Amino acid sequence: MAEVEEYQKLLNDRNAQAGEWAAQRTSLVLMAERHLAEVKEDGDAKGGQDAALKAQLAAEKAEAQREFQEMATQLEDDVDTEIENIRDR
Repeated sequence: MAEVEEYQKLLNDRNAQAGEWAAQRTSLVLMAERHLAEVKEDGDAKGGQDAALKAQLAAEKAEAQREFQEMATQLEDDVDTEIENIRDR
């Protein structure tokens, strides 16, 4: 019975963490998109001077999304490992 409760706790923890990461990812994406929009407006006024900054922000956004996906995958793997350990007891 304790193993079932521990399994449920792990699932709840995983779901909670995934929800937090999804919220963080959404926040980061929105922040990056707002910043890109601001840079675009400034860039339109200044010409093409901010092209390098736009590329950097796009790369940072892509990196943040990649890191999020990597963390989510790692969490799922960790939970799966814990579940297997519980089942093996």
